[in-house]
Amino acid sequence: MSDSSRQPPQIDLETVVAEISAEVGEAALLVGRGLICGYDGYDRVGVIIAEGCEAGRMVWDGYLPSPEDNRSLLVRMKRPRDAATQLAGALVGRMGRTTRSGRIDFFHADDWSFAWSRLPDPFALYTPDGRRAYVDGDELFIERDDADVCRWDVSAIEAVETCISADWSARSVAVVTRDTSVELIGETDSSARRGIVPNSGHVDDIHMGFQVMRFDTLTEDLADALEVDAHPYGDPKI
Repeated sequence: MSDSSRQPPQIDLETVVAEISAEVGEAALLVGRGLICGYDGYDRVGVIIAEGCEAGRMVWDGYLPSPEDNRSLLVRMKRPRDAATQLAGALVGRMGRTTRSGRIDFFHADDWSFAWSRLPDPFALYTPDGRRAYVDGDELFIERDDADVCRWDVSAIEAVETCISADWSARSVAVVTRDTSVELIGETDSSARRGIVPNSGHVDDIHMGFQVMRFDTLTEDLADALEVDAHPYGDPKI
C-alpha cells in the first residue's frame, strides 16, 4: 500500500492554516484523517465545514507529515496522534477557531463519502450533502434526506453495528436498541464497487476489506462515543 520512493508536494501547517482561513472565514470545522495513506510518514487529511448551510463542504484536502510512524496498518488506525490532530490544534491555537478532530472515509487518493468527529470531541457525522447525525447531551439525532429528524435517548442504545448484505451490494452502520435497529448511514452500489473484479467474476479480497474498514471504523468510534458495545463486521467472509 505504501510508496516509499515518492513523496507528496511539501506543505507546512502555516500555509495550510492560511489557505483554510481565506476559504472559510470563521466557520467551525471538522479536521479528519483518512483511513490509509500510501506515502510512508504522511497522513491524508481533509478539512470540512461543520456547521450552517455549508456543512459537509470539504475546503482542504492534502498530505501532511505524520508526527508518528505510520508504516504499520495497525499503528495507522490506532495511534492517538496524527497530522489531523496537529492541524486541528494549529487552527485552534493560531486562529481561535472551533474545530473537531475525526476521521474521513477516503483512502490514499479516492473521494470521500462520509466523515465524523470522535472522542474527545462530541460525535457528529457528515456527508457531502451536510450533517447526517450528531450527539447533543443525552440524545442522538439522525437527520434524514426528507428533513425528518429521528431522536434517540443514548440510554436506550445498546450497540452500534456494521451491516453488510450477503452479496456485498449494501453496507451500513446502524444503532441497535432492545426493540429495533436504525440505520445511521448506508450505501448501495454496483458489483465493481462491492469487490467483484470487472470482467473476471473474481472477488477482490483487498477491496472488500477496505470497504469493511470504512464502516467498521465508524461503528467503533460511535460506540466509543455512546459508551455501548461495538459490533463491527470484521474481516470479509468470502
